[in-house]
Amino acid sequence: MLGSIYKGLAGMLSFSNGLSGISSNVGNLNTTAYKKNDNSFTSLVSHNGTQNDGVKSLAPQMILAQGDLKETGENTDVSIEGAGFFVIEKNGEYLLTRDGQFRFSQDGFLTLRDDDAFVMVNVNGSLQKVNSENYQDGPFKVTSEVELKGKLLTKYDNHTISDVIVIDGSGNKRTLTIEMTTLDTEIDNQWFVEVYEDDKLLTGPVSIEFLQNGTPKEGFNKISMSIESDRGIQSDFTINFGEAGLYSGVQNSNSNTGESTAAFEEQDGNELGSLSNISIDEYGRFQFNYSNEEERTGPQLAITNITSPDHLISFENNMFRLDNSLDLKLVDPRAIGATISGGKLELSNVELSQEFSEMIIVQRGYQASSQVMTTANEMLQQLLEATKG
Repeated sequence: MLGSIYKGLAGMLSFSNGLSGISSNVGNLNTTAYKKNDNSFTSLVSHNGTQNDGVKSLAPQMILAQGDLKETGENTDVSIEGAGFFVIEKNGEYLLTRDGQFRFSQDGFLTLRDDDAFVMVNVNGSLQKVNSENYQDGPFKVTSEVELKGKLLTKYDNHTISDVIVIDGSGNKRTLTIEMTTLDTEIDNQWFVEVYEDDKLLTGPVSIEFLQNGTPKEGFNKISMSIESDRGIQSDFTINFGEAGLYSGVQNSNSNTGESTAAFEEQDGNELGSLSNISIDEYGRFQFNYSNEEERTGPQLAITNITSPDHLISFENNMFRLDNSLDLKLVDPRAIGATISGGKLELSNVELSQEFSEMIIVQRGYQASSQVMTTANEMLQQLLEATKG
């Protein structure tokens, strides 16, 4: 009977520990990317009954099942769908987490939102921090061609095209003026062209010629020139009056009616842009978008894959240490079938209805163990009373 009392006590302690695990799951129902713990029990009774009798609760087993994803609207919120963990650095130690509540701190580093821990990225297989300050200035494209379009009427002898935009070798926008004249020409349908910036002559006079049908003449339809930036970077570009023999560009006309309409059409450069948006693609790569409509692909979030929760040691703020039996190895999400989603967070994988069911079972087990102790105590009391008689 004394053995029964110890068995009942062991059962009560075991189910009490089980309730503690359930309470942790329920308490973390709304914790981002929380992984539930599953309670399991084992018997202390051997087959021959020689060991101490009783039941105990084993250490809770973490369940790595996928949680649902929730849209947040925050571009730096990140979730993993499938296997994998984010890599975090805190006080010089590498930690793992599924909680993707990230933000850029005041000094530009990507960190956990409620912690100063750094979120790591994978740069050629090595772990590094990412700082948005390094991506504030966007890529630019130097102008290589300027296109003009419209009509030139020879009756006016001259024509000015202002507000011609080009992008120089430093990504700066420059405004040029094209002066055109037919005075003192020796060839029919010929114009002399000069290009200015403010009052400074950059090139010219250069001869531009047209065929009798008004279309540009081969070999005399473009002006090649260069411009120097404020940092001494020289860039070359072409002013194109249109393709030879085609009416798609500038046309020459001897008509006595109408006006010259030749004007700047477009150029193929993009000036230096400022950072306007940061997002993360399905492979965990940063995408930096700029005001000049350019885009730059940044580093990839550092991802590691842990197949067994036995290698994870619970740490603070929903983070884990990796035990000494494994080395931290970086993987590409695609290699493990994982998808990274920016603007989403993973919810906990706790099912409240299942936890309530487990709670009922634990409660019944605790009541039954308590009843075993009560019954054994009553029987022992009866035995003592019988011996007195």
